[in-house]
Amino acid sequence: FNIVLQNDDAVYFNMGNSTITKAFTFSIDNNTTDEIMFGDLTLNALAKEVTFSNKVKVNENFTVTEGKLTASQGLTLDGAKTISFNLTKPANYVNGKVTLLNASTSGATNMIIGNASASALVGIAELTSTSDFDFQYFPSSYSNTTSFNNAVLGYISNKEYWAINRISGTGSAKVNLGTYDFATSGFSSFALADAKVARFDTGSSSWVDAGNTSNNVSANVGTMLSGANANFGVFTFAKTALNVLPVKLIAFKAQATNGGAMVKWTTAEEKDVAKFEI
Repeated sequence: FNIVLQNDDAVYFNMGNSTITKAFTFSIDNNTTDEIMFGDLTLNALAKEVTFSNKVKVNENFTVTEGKLTASQGLTLDGAKTISFNLTKPANYVNGKVTLLNASTSGATNMIIGNASASALVGIAELTSTSDFDFQYFPSSYSNTTSFNNAVLGYISNKEYWAINRISGTGSAKVNLGTYDFATSGFSSFALADAKVARFDTGSSSWVDAGNTSNNVSANVGTMLSGANANFGVFTFAKTALNVLPVKLIAFKAQATNGGAMVKWTTAEEKDVAKFEI
């Protein structure tokens, strides 16, 4: 159903408290710039999509129980109110950019946001002072995944990234990232020894270690909480630096044989080496 609201701010600025259970598309007649405003908003539209052609703002509590909310021009939420997602159901998410105003220093805020048909978990925790943030998710490689200090990081994910920008305030915070497709993430573990959250530093045009203060992998869901960030921007998962064994290789030769290959090598020095894998 298409719901075209009268072009009167007394109407679209005052949608009241609503629970949406069906697939609707909301717009304002001959007005693409103003926001559609709700008090409380609950999305409980099982396997359905609700679309807002205009910007949409929720001034009170926001709950996603079932369904997908597409905010083509963005969704604004109040971080001082209750924001609730079922984090075990990645099919129920906000498709588009989410702006979080008045992000609270009390507790953590976690959301499921998406881009088209893909979704992921994102959140902030341990915020030091009330601030405003924008969140977006991209199920693709960032434009640069090769610039990093290989003594600190060993690999930058080329599957997905998150843009988390502080748009007002000075608060530092930990960022929480989660994938609902761990099996194809390119990682075998999110343990501290194996993985970190990485942030792309625009000053140096390179990825830096953002930490790993807690992590969990259960079935196909993997989450990781960074260390405290005073700076924000683009984040993704990274592998820790590769530990290179002290082996001095002086010769290596491979020769084709019937049904395989003959490989020979010579080392000048080996330390703490149990075996070689080709």
